[in-house]
Amino acid sequence: MRSEQLEEIVKLSANPMPERPDGIVCVAKWSSATRKQCTATEAEYERLARQHPDTVFLRCYEEYDGAAVSIAKARVSIFPTFDVFYGGNRVARIEGPEYGLVEQQILRHGMINSKLDLFSEEADNKKRLAWGDGMINPDYNATPRTTARFIPAYDWDKDEGFFDSMANKAAQDFESQYENWVPPVDEK
Repeated sequence: MRSEQLEEIVKLSANPMPERPDGIVCVAKWSSATRKQCTATEAEYERLARQHPDTVFLRCYEEYDGAAVSIAKARVSIFPTFDVFYGGNRVARIEGPEYGLVEQQILRHGMINSKLDLFSEEADNKKRLAWGDGMINPDYNATPRTTARFIPAYDWDKDEGFFDSMANKAAQDFESQYENWVPPVDEK
């Protein structure tokens, strides 16, 4: 992630929102896809993201193109490093895999939030337009009141669309065909 992109996301997260007039918490993780201390704790970052759907979670891997400039500009020397932003300002920096401290900062600055849920899997269900009597109709063959039924490749009766299922099938076919493939080694 370029530093300009991070600044823009932090600025957007500071904008007033329903139930959050002062914006939401944003966490940027400066990480690596190859360093053991970063990859070993990646699941913990995912857990935090799922437990705090009212927070924006970002990653910047040192292996990405242009990441060295952003990392130098942010003065990151230890991986992983977490920058916590609130109200458009960095309110905390946590160096090392200290996820408990990251969560403390999220809770400290997100405490005003009552039940704002922007990013969880359940948020989509809560935001759907009601059909008929105010409840989502479990009969997926019923005609909805929106035009979403006519979006190409969108299947109401599945959790994913046509293109998602085709991509999954292609990945499985590829993996099954090349699962144990090893390139030939030219020994001299």
